[in-house]
Amino acid sequence: MKKLFSLIAMLLVALSVISSGFAQTPVTSDCLRRPFAIMEVEVEGVNVVSNGKLVTNVVNIERGDNLNVRVELEAFCPVDDVKIKTWIGGYEYDDIEDSTSLFDVKTNVTYVKNLVLEIPNDLDLDD
Repeated sequence: MKKLFSLIAMLLVALSVISSGFAQTPVTSDCLRRPFAIMEVEVEGVNVVSNGKLVTNVVNIERGDNLNVRVELEAFCPVDDVKIKTWIGGYEYDDIEDSTSLFDVKTNVTYVKNLVLEIPNDLDLDD
């Protein structure tokens, strides 16, 4: 039976800079404050973030599903060693997570990364 599983995009998709070693090009203070932005996030084809803003936080899933997450990142200045991680916390045995390998971003380039969360069969959807 399908159940609604509430996913809050800010908790589902977190972007972390592992080592913010900026490239050897000069950067502005604006660039240091916000070197990139998550512009779009799709979970199972449902747009949860559009133009950098949360648009919905509910996605239908079933136990045992593979949850496809598409993240679109726009870079405003060059950054080395960026990693995108998506997870669902609160599962009693561990977090359900996936992440990209480290990659470098270049100014004015949009990057698209696809991640997959494997939803366990014993996940209690009531909690």
